[in-house]
Amino acid sequence: MMKKYKKLLRRNLRNGVIGSLVYGFFIVNFLDNVFNPRIVHGWHFFLILIYLAFPLLISRTLWELAEYFTIISLTNDLTYAPFRNLFLNGSYDLAKWYMFQLGFKGLEPTWTADFFFFKIRVCSLLMGLSIYVRFTILFLVFNRVSQKSSQKH
Repeated sequence: MMKKYKKLLRRNLRNGVIGSLVYGFFIVNFLDNVFNPRIVHGWHFFLILIYLAFPLLISRTLWELAEYFTIISLTNDLTYAPFRNLFLNGSYDLAKWYMFQLGFKGLEPTWTADFFFFKIRVCSLLMGLSIYVRFTILFLVFNRVSQKSSQKH
């Protein structure tokens, strides 16, 4: 019985991760490409709410919520331009775009994150650091969720 329960927990976690990747790639990227700061004032505030929508429906714990939210936000930040190129007739130079996203283009702000109540000028280094910090958080949360589910049974 315990092995069956562990297997079910692992499958649910795996499904949550896969669901978060699919949601992030298709739903969030579509919305982020269509409704963006040029169209919707405070877009990045609403984008955070969109990141939360799916995890709030499927998470059983705060740790899972954090894990799925982080996966969705990373998926959006790492696949926004490829999604646009594939599905919305975009023309991003992906090598240059990834150089920016991963922090290799310096400190020159190139766009503004609009959180409704405040705005942040975003440079490549800030973007890269936010991605690396989220990968670290994801690793720590994933380890915690995995340990908790294996300790319960």
